[in-house]
Amino acid sequence: MSLDKNLNKEEVAKLVEMLRDGTGIEVKKVNSKKILRIEWFNLVYFPTIVLTISKLLYYWILKLNLVSDAISSIETSGTKYALTTSIFLNLPFFPIYKSEKITFKKSRSVSSASVTQNKEVNLVTDEEIVKKFKRIILIDDIRRTSRTFSSAISLINSCGSKVEACFSILDFKFSSDELLTSIDGCKYYSLFIISEVYEDGKCNVKEGLALDYLRSL
Repeated sequence: MSLDKNLNKEEVAKLVEMLRDGTGIEVKKVNSKKILRIEWFNLVYFPTIVLTISKLLYYWILKLNLVSDAISSIETSGTKYALTTSIFLNLPFFPIYKSEKITFKKSRSVSSASVTQNKEVNLVTDEEIVKKFKRIILIDDIRRTSRTFSSAISLINSCGSKVEACFSILDFKFSSDELLTSIDGCKYYSLFIISEVYEDGKCNVKEGLALDYLRSL
């Protein structure tokens, strides 16, 4: 099967404008926190958008000369993009779960905190699967505080494997006011870095690999 892996610059530019215009974005207040509800990103998965984001990830993994044996992601939202990226790269994909599966041979878990769910969660994987792959690229949909990334990196390391790099699709820089280049010593990259979100859902997006791609054309 032949897959079209070429990026469409107009589609990338459209995603940037959708974030900047607040298209399908709602600011929801949950207790004392503000959560973004992005309909087209983590509620409805449009094929064109999933493919564009995955092609961006594919493009930069190759551009940055990153080498891995498998792609991984934390369920649920990020797995769609990570799985599609693994298909483009012709690499195996395995998810990190938030609950144990009865089919696991050797379960391994780590505690993390979920900002969205406002509670502690357990990240769980099958050690027998993870240790088959020595070098792993980790992809998640959103970075707010880096806690989920840190927990997933720790979990993978505890299985005897190594995270070569981690990617977020959206980086909520405004939540930590810090531009990251690494998380727990692991190389870190983001496609869209959001420095501010306004009450009407419009996002300030001036940094990230997606914009670097557009500027390079």
